[in-house]
Amino acid sequence: MNNSLVEQGKAQKFSAKNIRVTCSDYWSSYAEVFDPDTHQSVGKHTGLTNHVEGFNATARHGLGRLTRQTLSFSKNKENHEAVLHAFILQYNQEMMQKYQTR
Repeated sequence: MNNSLVEQGKAQKFSAKNIRVTCSDYWSSYAEVFDPDTHQSVGKHTGLTNHVEGFNATARHGLGRLTRQTLSFSKNKENHEAVLHAFILQYNQEMMQKYQTR
């Protein structure tokens, strides 16, 4: 792939405004979701999926409805989406405050 994301074992950083490639692990279903021209399957050793994996763990920890076999899962799709939306808004606000105070 041109403009390899990994140079000398360190991942390049991309801003959200300038994403040129999407990275995922080797799960075959990603081929149906991501644009094949910009998608790159990578192993865990590259570190390119760390941020999204960290967010997923935070979301599962903060929202019991995202864990398996939970009693708090919304049966109504709109309620489930509203709670997830509220969580993401709060998470983004906390991250903005965290990085603005540095």
